[in-house]
Amino acid sequence: MVSRSSKAKELAYLFCLFACSPDISTKAVSKVSGYFDPFREEHYKEAAIQQTYGSGFLEAHRQSMKQAIPDLYLIGQAEYMNSLQQALILIMKGQVDPKFILRKLKSKWNALSSSKGLEKQKQQWIYLQSHYPELIRSKLDWSKKG
Repeated sequence: MVSRSSKAKELAYLFCLFACSPDISTKAVSKVSGYFDPFREEHYKEAAIQQTYGSGFLEAHRQSMKQAIPDLYLIGQAEYMNSLQQALILIMKGQVDPKFILRKLKSKWNALSSSKGLEKQKQQWIYLQSHYPELIRSKLDWSKKG
């Protein structure tokens, strides 16, 4: 991900491509001191990675990744999450009625969505849902709710 405020967006993007390339990412994942987050098929097949982490762990990781739900990448994501965090803290401290603060949070999120461009947010949300595991999509059928 490249920050919108980056002064070198193209360079950052090119570095992301480089770091995620099959050869470079496999080398990084295979090192104990490298970053560990197998995300390519090559990572699970690489002998050095299997030796470093063990085939049992890698298989469990692979299966869990198939059921992972992508992060909520919407425009203004930090604003949505910060307001949720503030509401949850107030609820956990017992300082507000949960139903009241959640109604306020709903209003805040609706205002945020409108200010960020409701149609853009909707399209991004539909795109994110399309990457949810089938089990979740089939149970919730969010794609029709928009």
